[in-house]
Amino acid sequence: MLIIFLISCKEKKKEPYEVPAIIYRAPWTQNAHGLVETNDKNGYIISGYTTERGIDYHDCLLMKVDKNGNVLKRLVFNFSYKSCGQIIKGIDNGYVVRIEDYLLKIDENFIWNWYVKIPVGRASRFDNHALISFGGYYFVSAYVSYRSNPLVGVYKINVNGQIVDSFIYKINGGIVWNAMIEKDEINNQILLAALYSKDSINRSLVQ
Repeated sequence: MLIIFLISCKEKKKEPYEVPAIIYRAPWTQNAHGLVETNDKNGYIISGYTTERGIDYHDCLLMKVDKNGNVLKRLVFNFSYKSCGQIIKGIDNGYVVRIEDYLLKIDENFIWNWYVKIPVGRASRFDNHALISFGGYYFVSAYVSYRSNPLVGVYKINVNGQIVDSFIYKINGGIVWNAMIEKDEINNQILLAALYSKDSINRSLVQ
């Protein structure tokens, strides 16, 4: 018996999709590299850097804004001339922000809880790292240079800011432009993707 299913190919009228936008008119001295919704869902945390002290100073910048982009709280601090990058919600409230080769945990009032140095070498500011939370831990990835050997590292950090495990992958030549990680919640794993300068992508699963 042959059964034929007829599928209607009539084009449905599509409603316009409106993307909510925050308009924050920042001075030219400010740059943003991270955005996360606040835990109370009433606004957003913006992370980046500012050169308001001078072009040679890249001070970390954290701002809390409401839904309309009005600044509610602002924190500028020097962290060895490093810039704030990606920011995510903390596992136990607060927020965790990547500051190049550091990880900083802050509370709702921007008070520091802890910070930890990620043992990387020659890490660029934002191209060669990622930050996620998974299974009650934080995971960060980074380009690692050891005795001139290019490596990719993934570091597992607990809620107290301690590195409890690491996974290092050797690169078969080339330079790492990106080392990205993402959750694979179906298989309860972390997916690591490293992009090399030799136009190839290497993927590895980390337990």
